[in-house]
Amino acid sequence: MLKPIHIAVRLPDSGYLGRVLLGALRAAHARRWLVGVGENAPEYMLRCGIQGIIGAAGDQPPPSQYAAVGLPFVRVLGVDTPGCASAVEVDQGHVGRLAGEHLVECGFVDFGYVGYAHGHGISRAEGFRRATQHRARSFSLCPVAYRNTPEEFDAMLAWLSALPKPAGVFAADDPVGSAVTEMCHLGGIRVPTDVAVISVNDDGVHTLASEPELTSIRIPWERVGAEAVDLLARHLEDPSAESHRVVVGPSGIAVRRSSDISVIADPEVAIAAAFIRQNLHLMIGVPEVVNATHVGRRLLERRFKVATGRTLLEQIHVSRLERAKRLLAETSQRVSDISLACGFGSRAQFHRLFQKSLGMTPDEFRRSRRDSLGQTAHAQHG
Repeated sequence: MLKPIHIAVRLPDSGYLGRVLLGALRAAHARRWLVGVGENAPEYMLRCGIQGIIGAAGDQPPPSQYAAVGLPFVRVLGVDTPGCASAVEVDQGHVGRLAGEHLVECGFVDFGYVGYAHGHGISRAEGFRRATQHRARSFSLCPVAYRNTPEEFDAMLAWLSALPKPAGVFAADDPVGSAVTEMCHLGGIRVPTDVAVISVNDDGVHTLASEPELTSIRIPWERVGAEAVDLLARHLEDPSAESHRVVVGPSGIAVRRSSDISVIADPEVAIAAAFIRQNLHLMIGVPEVVNATHVGRRLLERRFKVATGRTLLEQIHVSRLERAKRLLAETSQRVSDISLACGFGSRAQFHRLFQKSLGMTPDEFRRSRRDSLGQTAHAQHG
């Protein structure tokens, strides 16, 4: 009987890294691996029969010490670290772009970012800036990320008060987003009427504690852990395997009251945008959108382009694709059913537009966004 593979996963059991840990544990158990949590010195791990490590950037001892004794170390998140066999990253720029696209879709032209001036905070801010620059009348960076001191409290409140209203604000994560809504409440700034807020992680704690509840970008943290297990398996099967880097993108947005608003000033454009959002399940086209308003097609097309930066047809396609992406990532519906639910004329049209926009088919997108819980359930019941 073959001796089971024994690995160590050195991650905290709380916060988003706790979700990465959970994904790694589920994926490892699906492979019938033995898993230890929290072992330390490389020599001790060797004595315990450990064959590989999954850990985070900044972990001590550093990955180079494990590599020196022949233990492959797969890093999750953080900066490049010498000695890592492979690594799993989150596409932080994509996270920022998704936030920007959401706020642009709401009609904002003034934007603000609250986050960290290092690491993933910089990448998220840059993705957000790029997604909004074609519509931005103003773009502002908050000088602080929290309000733990009186000086930071005053700085964040002063920044929020000075933003042009209405403004769309992207907070780097849910704790920061909760701080923003709290400051708005204390400063008499209405959310989302004056300031709409979107954050990241959808942690279920800060999103619910916020008033109003936070819109938040979902990151499949469990999948990050599962990908780390897959990478480690490659190195255990072939110790000479080349280093590999897997990049995981966000899986969608949980839209809640903190950003559930349309601020399009032109009333006819606002009617058209709302009609598109509310009727995506129908095979509507530009004529149906025009009929929902009180102006002619040529005038509406011109005003819609000025207000949103898109034509009516582009808006229909973008909205349908965004809904399709959410359904592909979050449900097990058949692709053909999703095509109908999003108002595409045929599965062939759906595939053509999807691949043109994202560079992959709907099936490929779903596989790229599946989380480790779904993979484990399949392994157990398949």
